[in-house]
Amino acid sequence: MKNRWLLVVVIALFSGFLGGVVGVGLEIGNTNLGSLADWLSAIGTIGAVIVSLFLANRKDKPKFSIVLVKNPIGLAIGTFGSIIEVQNNGNLPINVTVKPEFSDNVEQQILHSDKPLGSAYVRLEQELQQTLKNEDGSSVDGERIYLGASETRRFSYDATKVIPFMRNKFYGTHISNWNINIIATNIDHSREVLTLGVDPDYDDVH
Repeated sequence: MKNRWLLVVVIALFSGFLGGVVGVGLEIGNTNLGSLADWLSAIGTIGAVIVSLFLANRKDKPKFSIVLVKNPIGLAIGTFGSIIEVQNNGNLPINVTVKPEFSDNVEQQILHSDKPLGSAYVRLEQELQQTLKNEDGSSVDGERIYLGASETRRFSYDATKVIPFMRNKFYGTHISNWNINIIATNIDHSREVLTLGVDPDYDDVH
């Protein structure tokens, strides 16, 4: 974006300079180049217009983030009782979907193991979708969420319900890192990712 606007400024200045030089070189009658002050004023006007367009474009661009705002002390991040916020940081309303997914690392290790774990993994993914809840306790289920300008939406995340399933089905398979990505995706396909860890050996299952 910066390079594009810089190119526009350079082209505008070069075009103005070239126009003046060509006018003098061709000895066009009654050519009035104006004073230095006139030139500086014109350049300043062009610059102001370009900066205004840039700021307007930047202001109207959707901006959002997904953050972990609460995690109980002493527990693995995202294991139990976590609070997640999706924040609209821009001046335009947005529509986002929010859903948990296993990281590629987990998926590849399970599906490429020497055990027939494909169907178990599909079931685990279904269970995973229930770990992210709205504030009223209902499951998010990948629904599209409307956020007004500067609005924030909170979700609770609790992985303890999938831990027994993970332990029973995959305990004999070495998984180096049980990472779960909470993904917020805007309608224009821009996305933000919050990565959480899950500990399959977590014993205090609520």
